[in-house]
Amino acid sequence: MDKINLGDGTQGSGDSGFVGGGKINANYIALVEAILGVTIWSSATSENLDLTTLNTTDKSSIKAAINELLERTKLIDDSLTSSVFKTWSVDKLVATFTQASALADYLQLAGGTLTGTLNGTSASFTSNVGIGGNILADNLSGTNTGDQDLSGYLLNTTDSFTGNLNIFGGNNNSKESFINVKRGDASGEYLKFQTDSTTSNNVSQFVIRRGTDNVDLLSITISNGNATFAGTVSASNLSGTNTGDQDLSSYLTSATAASTYLPLSGGTMTGSLLFDADNVINYFMPDADGGGSGSVLSIGRNANPWGAISFYAEEENAGFTFFSMSSATNQVANIATNGDMQLEGAILPKTNNVQTITGSTSAATIGADINVVVVDTTVNCTLTISTAVNVASIKVINIGTGSTSFGGNTDVTINNILDGSTLGSEFSATLTKIATNSWIVSE
Repeated sequence: MDKINLGDGTQGSGDSGFVGGGKINANYIALVEAILGVTIWSSATSENLDLTTLNTTDKSSIKAAINELLERTKLIDDSLTSSVFKTWSVDKLVATFTQASALADYLQLAGGTLTGTLNGTSASFTSNVGIGGNILADNLSGTNTGDQDLSGYLLNTTDSFTGNLNIFGGNNNSKESFINVKRGDASGEYLKFQTDSTTSNNVSQFVIRRGTDNVDLLSITISNGNATFAGTVSASNLSGTNTGDQDLSSYLTSATAASTYLPLSGGTMTGSLLFDADNVINYFMPDADGGGSGSVLSIGRNANPWGAISFYAEEENAGFTFFSMSSATNQVANIATNGDMQLEGAILPKTNNVQTITGSTSAATIGADINVVVVDTTVNCTLTISTAVNVASIKVINIGTGSTSFGGNTDVTINNILDGSTLGSEFSATLTKIATNSWIVSE
């Protein structure tokens, strides 16, 4: 909009304002300011009157904007589903919504507290339901506050348990109580049934512990079965010094011993007594009449029936005969019923009784129990034997420089069959008793 210069005009009498075009322009400025709220031509002769500053949707003209505002004044429209200008009527609002004062009779969806009775045909909840009082229903009775079938559960009073009870404690490696047994006041004495573990998932020990001072009254080690008791073990089958803590693993039961071993007194062996390897004792029954020629007892090796020595009854009450290995005819000794003993070989003493003759001794008598004589003289020496000598044979060894000869006396006869009749240096001879006070000297 351009300002048109209409001239100054001439001021008439009684008129203090501008005259002519000046008055028209001033009035137009006042009109635009009153309608649009802007001042025009204050510093320019050309102004752009823009309707975009209007808060209406239609900005094509002042009239269109006014008509739009008029329509907005019609606020009530119950057919609306959404609007930023209009609303429903009061009647529809009352029919659709409940007044806040009336909500006091309803339970909130979250955080509400039910003060009355909840009635209905069914209800479902997606979270926890807290109930301070009792739940009442046609299918509920007694203290059962749910409609579950509890027939398979134990009562909290006296009841019987017929299945397997599995108790799983914490998975750790220390003692843990799985049952605490108390009576009456919890501050009184009670028992702890505990398990111990050295590694996870592994029970190493079962313990019954006193609750007040944690003393293990009974401890059972799982690996070896050993049991430890804090007190004395008492039972009807314990007596005397048997306190139940002995190691009896090396002993047989009475039944096993009776079926395995022969009693030391009053026992009867019905079979053969056999030894493994080189130690064998065989027992053979004699003839039916008690005599005969059966071997009664044989001690040998490798199950040989004759053994190294056999006790053999040739006939009833005939004593015993000893046989050598592998033959019933190789007799080595016999003991008659009168005590006489016959030996096929010599009786050798465990140690020798030695008599030594030294120096310039020219004659000596052999002692009674001497079986070895050592002659170590520098001269010739004559040995004699007295009647007191009671050995079967005597070994004579000459290690001296002289010779040794043998001489008898009026009571003893010596038959010398030595080559040369004397025993030279570094030679030996044997005196053999052939009869009472009768000897033979031989090399």
